[in-house]
Amino acid sequence: YLSNQLGIKVEYIPMKSYSASVEAFKNNQVQLAWFGGLSGVKARLAVPGSQAIAQGETDPHFRTYFIAHKNTHLKFDYNKRIEYSILKTDRNLKSYDLKNNRSQYLPQIYVNYNYGLNTSASSYDLFFDSYRWKNFGTIGLKLVVPIFDGFLKRSKINQSKYKIEQIDNQLSFLERSIDLQINQSVVDYSNSKESLEITSKNLDLALSIYNASEKKYKEGVGSNLEVLNANAGLKQAQTNYYNAVYEVIISKINLEKTLGTLYNN
Repeated sequence: YLSNQLGIKVEYIPMKSYSASVEAFKNNQVQLAWFGGLSGVKARLAVPGSQAIAQGETDPHFRTYFIAHKNTHLKFDYNKRIEYSILKTDRNLKSYDLKNNRSQYLPQIYVNYNYGLNTSASSYDLFFDSYRWKNFGTIGLKLVVPIFDGFLKRSKINQSKYKIEQIDNQLSFLERSIDLQINQSVVDYSNSKESLEITSKNLDLALSIYNASEKKYKEGVGSNLEVLNANAGLKQAQTNYYNAVYEVIISKINLEKTLGTLYNN
C-alpha cells in the first residue's frame, strides 16, 4: 500500500523491541517506524528534524514511570497519598494545640470598655428631652498571672506531646508501608507486562498453527481432529491473552493508586 501511495519501494522490517527500533531509526536503517510514548521521544532526540505524523487515541495520555534504586536516595513524595496528607494535617493541628497549651503559662491581660446614656429619672415623658440624658463610661483592665493550677497545664502539654509522637510513629510506619507497596506494584506491573508479551507470542503461534492445520485439511493432508485441536488451542491462547491484558490494566491502576497519581488523572 505504501509503495503504491508513495511511488517508492517500501520494505517491512520487524523489530524485536522499541530500543531496537530507536537504534535502527538513529542509524537510518529505517525511515518510518512505530514507537511508544517514551521511545518516540528518544527517536526524535536521536534524529533532529524527525516528526511524529500519527498517534493513537491513548498516546496523549501516556504516562512513563522512572523507577530508581533506593541507593540513589531519591525520595517519594508521600504527600501524594491521601492517607499520608491526612496524618500530616492532623499533626499540624496537634502542634497548634501544643502551642496553645504552652501559652497558658503566659500572663493574660483583659481590657473592657463600656459607654452609655442615662436619664436618671423614672418618668417616661422625660425620655424625649435631650437635656435630661447624661452620658457615662467605664474602662477596666484585668491581669491574670498563672501561679499554680495543680499541674493541669503540664499534663495537657504532655498529652499533646504524646499525641504528636504517636502521629510521627504512624507517619514513619506509613512511609515504610508505602515503599513496600510501590516495590510490589512495580514488580506486579513488570510481571504482567512480561506475561502479556509471552501470551501475545503464544497467540501468534496458535494462530499460525491453526492456519497451517486448516490449510492442510483443505488440501487433504490433514485430519479434521487436527483442525479441532488447533482451534481449541487458538481459543485458549486468545483467552490467556485477554486475561493478560486485563492483568496489565489492573496492575497499572494499582501502580498509579500506590504512587498517588490515580486521583489526579
